Amino acid sequence: MHHDDNEENVKDLDDITTKGRMARGQFTHYAQCIFNNQPVLFCFSLVLLEDKARFMRWDRSGAVVSKLFNWRTTDYLSDFFWRFSHASPEQRGEDPTVSTPTPEESQAAMD
Repeated sequence: MHHDDNEENVKDLDDITTKGRMARGQFTHYAQCIFNNQPVLFCFSLVLLEDKARFMRWDRSGAVVSKLFNWRTTDYLSDFFWRFSHASPEQRGEDPTVSTPTPEESQAAMD
């Protein structure tokens, strides 16, 4: 894991306590559930820690994690949600190669 010079920026991710490991495992489990149940190439998650937050962008190889930011005093959170709400399905992570099966394809899958 890359370490930032600002120790506060990574201390929540480097938490080696049982509680910290469980939290990281829970984040990973949630992303895995999304990949197992949705036709997406990537997804986003948000971690809120009192007045701090960070974004996570997941794909099937892992996650890219933002620096901590104060969500109460910055526009990062509202900017993200505005941009996400105006993004195309592909920009939101939807896999464009997945389509609804035809009745024939559905029947073939059942056979």
